Amino acid sequence: AMAVAKMIGMDLDENLVIEGRELDSMSDDELEKIIDKVAIFARVTPEHKARIVKALKKRGYVVAMTGDGVNDAPALKLSDIGVAMGIRGTDVAKEAAQLILLDDNFATIVEAVKEGRVIYENLKKPINYLLTCNLGEVAAIFGSELLGLPPALTAPQLLWINITTDAFPALALGLEPPEPGIMETPPRGRRTALITNRKIMYYVGMGSLLGALVLLIYTFLIGLDVKVARTAAFTAIAFSEFGRAFASRSERLPQWKLRFNKWIIPAVLLSAVLQLIVLYVPPLSVLFNTVPLSLSILPMILIVPLIIYIVDEIRKLLGIKL
Repeated sequence: AMAVAKMIGMDLDENLVIEGRELDSMSDDELEKIIDKVAIFARVTPEHKARIVKALKKRGYVVAMTGDGVNDAPALKLSDIGVAMGIRGTDVAKEAAQLILLDDNFATIVEAVKEGRVIYENLKKPINYLLTCNLGEVAAIFGSELLGLPPALTAPQLLWINITTDAFPALALGLEPPEPGIMETPPRGRRTALITNRKIMYYVGMGSLLGALVLLIYTFLIGLDVKVARTAAFTAIAFSEFGRAFASRSERLPQWKLRFNKWIIPAVLLSAVLQLIVLYVPPLSVLFNTVPLSLSILPMILIVPLIIYIVDEIRKLLGIKL
C-alpha cells in the first residue's frame, strides 16, 4: 500500500498507515481520535470501511467513497456521496451508491467537483447582483419619502427595471466561466449558508450607496422638473446595475484576473438599449412617464455605475471577504 501511495505522489511514513488487524483492536472512539492523522488504511474488510466512514462523518467531514465490489456496498451506502464504478462495478455497488462513474476514471471525479463549484459560484453571483440592486431601489424610494419629495420611481418603472434591465446581466452572470484557482480554495462547510449575515450587511451597504447616489441626482434635478428628475433617477438606477453586474462577476477576484465572459457585454448593451428606448421612443416613454434627457444630464448618470463598480473592486483589492 505504501509503495502504491508513493508511486502516485503521496508523501507519508509508516505512522500514517494502518492495517485492518490494527483496526480490530481499536474502539470506535479511539479510531475517531486518530482518523485525521491516517493517510492509508490497508487490508481492510467491509466492516472496517464502514467504521472509517462513520468515524470521518463524526469528525464533521463530508465523506465520499468509491467502490466497485459487493464488499464496498456498506460504506458506499453510509457515505455522504457513494461513487460506484460504471464499467467494473457490481450491481450491488451501483444500487448502494449515489453516483455512478460511467468511465471508471477518477479524473472525472475531479472534473465533477470543479463543475459543482462553478455551478455553486454562478448561483451566488446573480443573487449578489439582484439583491444589491433591489435594495438600492428601495433606498432611493424610501429616501425620497423621508425627504418629503415625490417618489423617485413609479411602479411601472420599478417593474421595468426588475423584469427587463436586471434580467439580462443576471443571466450572463449565471454563465460565468470558472474563476482562476477555484480548485485551490478550501471546500465550504456543510452548514455554510448561501446568504450569511456578513453578506446581508454587504447588500445593505452597497444598496444604500446606490440609493444615495441616485437620490443625490434626483434632489439636484427636482428643482428643474419632477418628470426630468424622476427620469434621471430611473435611468441612473438602471445604469448603476451595469456597474454592479461587472463587479458581481466574482466575490473575491478583481476584474482583470477573471476569464472573459462573452455574454456579459452583450447583456449589458441590450439592457442599456432597452432603457434608452423607454426614454426616447414616444409610445413607451408615455407609458413609463419619462422624458428625453439632455446630453448634459447623461454624464451625471454615468458616474453612478462607475462609483458602484470602483467601490466593490477596492473591497476585493483590500481582501475584505463576503
